[in-house]
Amino acid sequence: MLSRRPFVFMDFDGTITEKDSLIAIMERFAPESWIELKDLTLSRQISVRKGVGEMFSLLGSSQKEEIIAFVKKQTIFRAGFLEFLHWCSEMQIEYKVLSGGIDFYIYPLLEKVIPRENILCNQGDFSGANIRINWNSPCDSYCHLDCGICKTSFIRRYDPSRFFRILLGDSVTDFGAATVADRVFARDALMAECQKIGIPAVPFNEFYDVIQTLRDDPSLF
Repeated sequence: MLSRRPFVFMDFDGTITEKDSLIAIMERFAPESWIELKDLTLSRQISVRKGVGEMFSLLGSSQKEEIIAFVKKQTIFRAGFLEFLHWCSEMQIEYKVLSGGIDFYIYPLLEKVIPRENILCNQGDFSGANIRINWNSPCDSYCHLDCGICKTSFIRRYDPSRFFRILLGDSVTDFGAATVADRVFARDALMAECQKIGIPAVPFNEFYDVIQTLRDDPSLF
């Protein structure tokens, strides 16, 4: 039996949700110049912090409520997500949501299922004409990816001698985190990156897959 406590770190956009909310927001509200910023970010020619910050700066602060209403209407949780939270509760497994997204749309989507203290994300600033992002979780001295929210630094706070750190992710904001997690469940770009650099990763399409894989692992419980 594993002596360390399992602890789950979940990405939000494209992992908890079927579709990336940030991309959906930009497709609906941003001028066409956002596409180049997206491509530069995903190809890692610019950092996540720079790319996401500049994308949101294309949107007016006055659009906040319209954006929230849009995201609420179009967002679908990935199959098995609520069941996964229930299973974690039953098994006394702690979890955090680590998202490179922004609080003003993430909190309303998760408010009925996950307390805010279990969500780490960036903060929107609507005091000016355009949306600005406050980056409250910067990289530590071991990370130089300019992550925006540094999932790698956050996971590293959990002592690997005490915690078995499980990551669920799908994209560029999870690349660094995958290098420090003890087990990785991956989708899409994260899976491709893990295969490229030789990190063992378990593919998943639904949260039911994650439940089954963890439930069948005798070393965890």
